[in-house]
Amino acid sequence: VLESNLIALTRSVVRPPVAIVGVLGASRAKPILTTLCRYVREVHLVVPAQRRACSHEQLEALIPAEFQGRVVPNALARLFPNPTTCLAGEPGDTVVVAGSIYLAGEVLARLDPNEVAAETRLQDF
Repeated sequence: VLESNLIALTRSVVRPPVAIVGVLGASRAKPILTTLCRYVREVHLVVPAQRRACSHEQLEALIPAEFQGRVVPNALARLFPNPTTCLAGEPGDTVVVAGSIYLAGEVLARLDPNEVAAETRLQDF
């Protein structure tokens, strides 16, 4: 599904997209990174606030050797310093967030902090 979505996306944008990736477990991270690296020009590696999250080093080790793009160990607080700003890529770029549902939740919380004001940390229940 990720690959078919990326194929469709790359057909509709001028420049290849930029990815923000954070994953729980190397077995999940490897196919995600392998697929993303075929379509994006830049990858920002982040560590979701979850104890099972892959470290920057673990994610970087799974980047395919043939990937010629930029790889940046990063943090969501740096990438999304406020709800109206994303510092991944350049103005006008398309940004793809992929990996853990925890990552998706953290990104959404940074984009609209009022929606999750009662939550101090995303967690398993």
